[in-house]
Amino acid sequence: MRGDTKNDASGAKDPLHGITLRYMLEKLLVRGGWEGLASTIRAKCFSENPSVESSLKFLRRTPWARVKVERLYIRAFLGGTGKWYKTPTTLPPRPDENDAPGSPDQIGRED
Repeated sequence: MRGDTKNDASGAKDPLHGITLRYMLEKLLVRGGWEGLASTIRAKCFSENPSVESSLKFLRRTPWARVKVERLYIRAFLGGTGKWYKTPTTLPPRPDENDAPGSPDQIGRED
């Protein structure tokens, strides 16, 4: 049902809402080319005589590959947003040498 409010509400939380598979693929190609895509996602449509049309056809018929392209797009362009995407996008800051605690026996001690 297109007018169902349940679907409309879930679309607002989906980071890919309104983004077509073609758009995702083309943006990923600009960023890393066919070689980058083939090395990240192991699929022949990216490595052997690749084209946008054949890749789209494959991705529309192969759910696991489409999910990998969607996750790669989210990681590359949306900063890993979305509740279902659990990979951290940034590392915590490295401690400064001056902030490092003393010897291991001093850790947790209060003076």
